[in-house]
Amino acid sequence: MKTEVHSNPWYRIVREDYQMPSGAPGVYYAIRGLGTVLIVAVTANQEIICVRQWRYLFNDRMLEFSAGSQAKGETPLQAAQRELAEETGYTAKTWQEISWFAPCNGLSDERCTVFVARNLSLTKAQPEASEDIIVERHSPAAIDEMIKQHIITDGMTLAAWQLVKPLL
Repeated sequence: MKTEVHSNPWYRIVREDYQMPSGAPGVYYAIRGLGTVLIVAVTANQEIICVRQWRYLFNDRMLEFSAGSQAKGETPLQAAQRELAEETGYTAKTWQEISWFAPCNGLSDERCTVFVARNLSLTKAQPEASEDIIVERHSPAAIDEMIKQHIITDGMTLAAWQLVKPLL
């Protein structure tokens, strides 16, 4: 049996009764969503577009790659194109889907699809009212150093960097 505990435009929290492989009954609380996307946008100078975004739960600005939730009916590519333009003001002519990963497989069935965006053009960022974003450009070496120094700590950014870095 499934019971919806909470719902908002981005995800639902559900309580689910289930049977474990051993046959024992279980109860699980899970976050169900439509999926997320993360974009590693690469400039002609091989700089990576990052966003320094205020995060309520940490009461701090955190350096990340552009990312966001898929909307209902949106493909991962459409969501990636929308998120990059909204958050950074960049559009891209070339998109490459790299892979996907499960950001938090103990809490959610979310799949985060990772894209590399190239051949960028700068327009005007249009972040959502709830977003407070500063756009930055960094070299791959600088990103590696910021990871070592714990300046970049966002798990989705760290996972995506491991997938994308060998391809740059």
